Amino acid sequence: MIVLLDHTESETAAQLLEVQIPAYRIEAERIKFDGIPPLQDTIESIQDSRETFLGYYENELLLGALAFEQSNDRFVLSRLFVGPAHFRKGVASSLLQFFLNKIVRESKPVTVTTGTANLPAIAFYEKWGFAKIKEITVQQGITLTMLQTID
Repeated sequence: MIVLLDHTESETAAQLLEVQIPAYRIEAERIKFDGIPPLQDTIESIQDSRETFLGYYENELLLGALAFEQSNDRFVLSRLFVGPAHFRKGVASSLLQFFLNKIVRESKPVTVTTGTANLPAIAFYEKWGFAKIKEITVQQGITLTMLQTID
């Protein structure tokens, strides 16, 4: 079941971190960069976030989440993570499909950024109709790829 989360509640923020940290540790290993901002999050930083969070629950257990921000001209998909024990079970696809079909619905583009070396993530977004639009150098040897939905 996918639900809108109230991340300002400390229990919800703690649940998000419990899933987010292990998921982003795997990305950090893939891209060989441990400076990924979600790894620095705390309960308080989650609670203070301006993002909107959707959570995927199974038997009252949070398996994954998606967070986004919306402006007048676009959506920014800021987080999409799944607990490592639940990889390859369709959780990320379900979250993204819900987001694209129930939230975006309009013709606004959606952008997302991931580590260029995170090939599984890039392939995932491309499968969902995103196309690479640019690469951003974070530091020597570390780049991010920005993708965007195409009309």
